[in-house]
Amino acid sequence: MHIAIVGDGFSGTLFALKMAAARPSSQITVIGRERRLGRGLAYGAADPIHMLNVPVSRMDVGLKPAFLDWLHEEHGPDWTPESFAPRTLFGDYMESLALAALADGRIQRARGEVVGVDNGLRPAVILADGRTIGADVVVLALGNLPPDRPGGLPATLADSALFVTDPWAPGALDDLPCEAPVLLVGAGLTMIDIALRLAGRGHKGRITAVSRRGLLPKGHQAGGTWPAFLQEHIGRSPLSVSRVVRRQVKLAQAAGVPWQRVFDAARPAVPAVWSAWSLAERRRFLTRLRPWWDVHRHRTAPEVTAGLHDLLRSGRLEVLGGRFGQAKVKAGLAEVEVRLGQATRRIETVRVINCTGPGGRFDRTALPLICDLRTKGLAKADPLGLGFDTHDGAVVEASGAVSTRLYALGPLAKAAWWEITAVPEITIQIDDLARRLANRSTPSRPLSATTFMDMGAGI
Repeated sequence: MHIAIVGDGFSGTLFALKMAAARPSSQITVIGRERRLGRGLAYGAADPIHMLNVPVSRMDVGLKPAFLDWLHEEHGPDWTPESFAPRTLFGDYMESLALAALADGRIQRARGEVVGVDNGLRPAVILADGRTIGADVVVLALGNLPPDRPGGLPATLADSALFVTDPWAPGALDDLPCEAPVLLVGAGLTMIDIALRLAGRGHKGRITAVSRRGLLPKGHQAGGTWPAFLQEHIGRSPLSVSRVVRRQVKLAQAAGVPWQRVFDAARPAVPAVWSAWSLAERRRFLTRLRPWWDVHRHRTAPEVTAGLHDLLRSGRLEVLGGRFGQAKVKAGLAEVEVRLGQATRRIETVRVINCTGPGGRFDRTALPLICDLRTKGLAKADPLGLGFDTHDGAVVEASGAVSTRLYALGPLAKAAWWEITAVPEITIQIDDLARRLANRSTPSRPLSATTFMDMGAGI
């Protein structure tokens, strides 16, 4: 069996390694544009100051050596399961495993951009340079979409040379003057990453971040435990679930336990809660509750939290909650209105950087491969545009048929599970798909929301 994996970042590489172990006779080809295999954007574009958002213990993906053992071998004995490591080190770890698999022939790779899929008698992926690579199974591991154009940002600004569409693009910040004032659009994890990157590179100018609510991600805090509770509330509405979580937070705080442990305890049941919601309930969660969930669920490492607070205390970074008004661009300088309730603030800046995070509309994106799949009816976006409609990891075609040859990993399957963008959940999905593809002649239980409850608590 030949398996073509589209995507050479973390998800695609991990699946290749797991599939090679599950069925050594398979021919496995990883296809992507990156020079370095296994790193992707999250672990390849980071600076040393950018830390993993979870401790080392939560980055175990079931390979040998384990990440912690590799850290001990390569970087000394001081690492513990509770340590927060730089993202670049996890990228080094995945790359080292991938290179070993390439060297001994367990996997192969092809460099290039996949722009389409031929669903003939035998599937094949089509590359931008005209090559085709045939395969019995195609696994899509595309990772996150490029950032969307921020809503509400005036076109005069978004279409100008002052706007940085993707802050992770090579050279995106290289021509920024050291003393220049900068405006960051968004106040989440990407904003923190970029603010710390600027500070780490010696930028001295004022940094202003603007988002609708001005909410900042919360930090990790060690200590305490909290029992699982959310599985008892599967089937209840988003508002009811949010009340349950808030009640558990109050109980934890009264017991001297950090509220972070409540979210840790809730995490394994989140896919089951999401799956039980109707389409209307999911939409209600996304529009009303998601911002508050995200800042508590996706937290920052202690070193990152300290760096952020240093920038805030020193006044080098200011975070505002508001909406954009008009903007004027002239001679390399922009004046941008930010409406803060009844007041209006005018901000002068020489660069506006999109920090809204990964793109999230698979129903609208113009990426060639996704457009090709939609046009041919080989895949369809879910009604909320979060990803593709999938069933047990298989892509659902426009006709409603479940593909037997096209599968999706990670963010592409977000519509089914919601929480499928972090290492523990992706690892569960990958283990399940590798097991089933390795034993296609033997019926096996499908991946279900309850499967994720086995991964243990912790964020």
